[in-house]
Amino acid sequence: MKEFTKHLRLMGLFTKRYIMSQMEYRTSFFTILIVESLILFSKLLYTVVVYNTDMIVDGLKPEAITMFTGTFFIISAVYGALFMFNFTNLQNSVYDGSLDIAITKPISLQFYLTVSTIDLAVPIPNFIAGVIMVSNAWKTLQLSTEPFIIAGYVFYIILGVVMLYSILLLPPLLSFWFVKSEGISQIVSGLSNFNMMPMAIYPKALKFFGTFIIPIFIVSNFPPLFVMGRLNIGTQIWGIVAPILFFGGARIVFKKAIRKYSSIAN
Repeated sequence: MKEFTKHLRLMGLFTKRYIMSQMEYRTSFFTILIVESLILFSKLLYTVVVYNTDMIVDGLKPEAITMFTGTFFIISAVYGALFMFNFTNLQNSVYDGSLDIAITKPISLQFYLTVSTIDLAVPIPNFIAGVIMVSNAWKTLQLSTEPFIIAGYVFYIILGVVMLYSILLLPPLLSFWFVKSEGISQIVSGLSNFNMMPMAIYPKALKFFGTFIIPIFIVSNFPPLFVMGRLNIGTQIWGIVAPILFFGGARIVFKKAIRKYSSIAN
């Protein structure tokens, strides 16, 4: 518990450092905010197409489909705020040798390398849009507002973030073995975009692959599916177990990568 409190306090310090830097460079903050809003607008064209075609997927009405898109935006916002820039910096630190300094820090190295750079300009538009879309869909579809259902949705959101973290951390770690791994990172990151729509629209083979082999659909398909009562007990359990397994796997790979880096440095 003491370690958890310590790292939570550090996250607060990282956030404070970010806010102080943005107060100094406000133009940069608002420029990024505008650019991200424009990118978000282009993504929202998916929603416009859904509404205009009145598309129904596996019994899901357009309003229900927007709940999947909104959940995707929320999780993407959390990832963008906490991890996106850190994963890029992780690759660069291997190339330029700045990892040597990070290794000397008296805190968890994985925590420092993957959470130390906080960014709020990138996620703000996505988070706001996601919350509005999910709230509107929840109300329009008259979904249950019982505390258990809401808590379950939030719980699967957290698990989705853990899963996305675990999957997207692996490509940057390849830079410890290969000179460049940005291409692989972009390909794997692109897989997350499959979550913008319900996985029901994809072929059975792809659904199986994205649920049980590389469980990318757990990221933002499972939260709305849980609220809609479309997850059986077995799938609910897998949605809990898989993120834990993948996080553990990412942790093992991270430790091996650091040992390899240390052996090369020596």
